[in-house]
This record gives sequence, C-alpha cells and structure tokens, in this order.
Amino acid sequence: MKEIILEKAFSLFIEKRFNGVSMNQIQTEAKVSRGAIYHHFKSKESIYAEVINKYLIRALSVVTRIAENQKTSLYKAILAAIDERKQIIHEMRSISTTPITDLNYFKLIYDACDFYEGFTTKITIINNREIEEWKKIIQNAIDNNEINPDSDIDFVANNFVFMPQAIGMKYSFSGNINIEELRAMYLRFYELLKI
Repeated sequence: MKEIILEKAFSLFIEKRFNGVSMNQIQTEAKVSRGAIYHHFKSKESIYAEVINKYLIRALSVVTRIAENQKTSLYKAILAAIDERKQIIHEMRSISTTPITDLNYFKLIYDACDFYEGFTTKITIINNREIEEWKKIIQNAIDNNEINPDSDIDFVANNFVFMPQAIGMKYSFSGNINIEELRAMYLRFYELLKI
C-alpha cells in the first residue's frame, strides 16, 4: 500500500508540483483511506520527501549505483551509466500517469529546493560523490592507457556528471527525454579523451 501511495503521489507531484497537490488528491489517486495514508506518512511533506528520495535522488545517483565490474574501464562505465539512466526513466514512466518530460523533472527538482528541507545540501553531497566516483574511473582509465594521460581528471569528471543535466535543460521545452543524445555525447567525449 505504501508503494501505491508513493507511485500515485509521484505522478501527481510531477504533473501538478507540490503546491498543486492535496492529500485528498493523493488519497483519491491511490484509492486508499485517509487512515491508510496516515499509517505510513505523517503529512503531505513527508510523502513528498519520500517521493523525492525514491525517485529523484536515485535519478541523480547514477555512477555510484553501477556495479564495480562495470567500472573497470571508462568505456564500460559510460555504457553502464547510460543503461542505469534508461532503467530509471523506464521505471518512472511505467508508474506515472503523466508523461515524464525534462521540464516536469526540472520543476520537481526546483520544487524540492523549496519544499524539502536539506535538499540542496543532499544534492551537493550526491553530486560530489558522483564526481569522486567518475574521478576514480578516469584515473583508472589513465593508468590503464585507455585515455590520454594529460586528461584533466576534474574537468572530465564534472562533464560526465553535468552533461545529463545540460541535455535535460536543452530538451525541457520540447518535452522529450533524449537518452540517445546523452549516449552520443558521452561516447563522443570518450573518443576525444582516448589516446
């Protein structure tokens, strides 16, 4: 029941944003009693926080989630990161009754900045972890002669972390999440780094 509430709340928040969603709407969409909601959550804010943790935080934590055996080369890590993003997008689309667009996704992020206490700190920590993980992968790629030894590790790691967000912003107004463009950009960037 808790999962149903979270899924329906996610769909509502992605479509209507935090202020546009009421507990009555969550109850109606989830087809549960008010008591059932309060059994799992103390408020709309607590539902929102859990939705953000479950769906948004996961979408921002990609390279730290992929298996270690997928990080043995930069190329493998890129492919695994793309696959992880595809899976996240597929799961979000499968539970949402509202189309998941980049614009809706970014609206959810900006709402979280306002309505989820500590969100910006949490995102900063996640971004830093992602950067550090990419740095390890990049250093390994340098050590194994996979990429140019003169590659600027910080610059490269930051690009791998923030490229998806840049592409997301590009597509925010057309309504399409374009994972294939991200794949092409990652692989083109990789080709530029190779020896």
